[in-house]
Amino acid sequence: MLLILTTFITALSAFSQEADLPTSQPAQPGLKEDMQWEASLLEAEKFIEDGDTGSAERLLLAMLDRATVQSLQAMAALGQLRLSAGDAEGALPLLANAAGSFEALGQGKTRRTAHVISNLAVAFDRLERYEEAEIAARHALDIFVEIHGENHREVAISLNNLAGIVHAQGRRDDELALRRRESAVWQAVAPKEDSMRMQSQSAFAWNLTASGLPLEAKPLYEELIPVQIAVWGKDDIAVADTRINFGWCLQQIGEFEQARTEYEVSLTALEKVLGPDHLGLVEPLRFQATLLLGMNLPDEAAASFSRAAAIVSAFPEEDDSGKKLEELAWLVGGQATALKQAGRTGEAAAVEMRLNQLLAETERRAAGEN
Repeated sequence: MLLILTTFITALSAFSQEADLPTSQPAQPGLKEDMQWEASLLEAEKFIEDGDTGSAERLLLAMLDRATVQSLQAMAALGQLRLSAGDAEGALPLLANAAGSFEALGQGKTRRTAHVISNLAVAFDRLERYEEAEIAARHALDIFVEIHGENHREVAISLNNLAGIVHAQGRRDDELALRRRESAVWQAVAPKEDSMRMQSQSAFAWNLTASGLPLEAKPLYEELIPVQIAVWGKDDIAVADTRINFGWCLQQIGEFEQARTEYEVSLTALEKVLGPDHLGLVEPLRFQATLLLGMNLPDEAAASFSRAAAIVSAFPEEDDSGKKLEELAWLVGGQATALKQAGRTGEAAAVEMRLNQLLAETERRAAGEN
């Protein structure tokens, strides 16, 4: 997940105290006006903390007619606000304008500008404009490294964002190199209990497994999971997700019994938090069913496939993309395979009939789209 640098608004008041403003900058307002601008900025931040984003946006818009630098700060803050509210399209021109203008004023190597460019990369990413997102993310990373050196939280966050953008483009080897570098930074700057370090370690371990390096991933999971449990509790959803991924890692190594335990523990936690019929249970059930099939336990595998299919069937399809049908077909196909292996041919035939219906519906929809 890409991270928005939400510290930007709080840091704005400190910006006016920086000593790196160009001598060609337009004259700054007087002390009284400057204090009023600072007060307005703090008021906007209070609105955001209280959840009143409408008032915050109106106030920030009203601040855009101030002196050049203050206006750009308000513009960048408004862009961040819209990005945090999910309006990447509305945030993009504000962030791009602010970033370009700060650099034109000679402010290209400041934390403020790096924050804006980093958030610009997030906006591009959310609009699936990945090449532009990568350019912006690399630019922000270079600035942070130049300011702080390699070992700093803002460098680690920038590496996380860049890795996410590269992941979206399917460049697994490049992502792995970035995750490895990010992991080293977090180890240098944060304790094991730091939530962002834990998220980074989990992402790195998953990437190692996906890249065919489960033996390297295993000790990372073994170190991470007890820390997550100590900080968040054993039934936390993030802990369950990590244990599912650990189970997949163990499955790749061939440690099937321990993998089975990880899936069962994860399912128990998710059932407790989400309920027995939540879509969040489908992924661990899929992993569990595949594992049980490989362990030559077809009856238990069929039960897991069947339960996952029932959960997916019960939820309405969100759009016409056909994803629900594809998921159902995969699960029902797995159930049919497991029933055949168990020698339950009559049940397998009935399930295969359902599978054929799902495949026919998938083909019908595909033909309609064409």
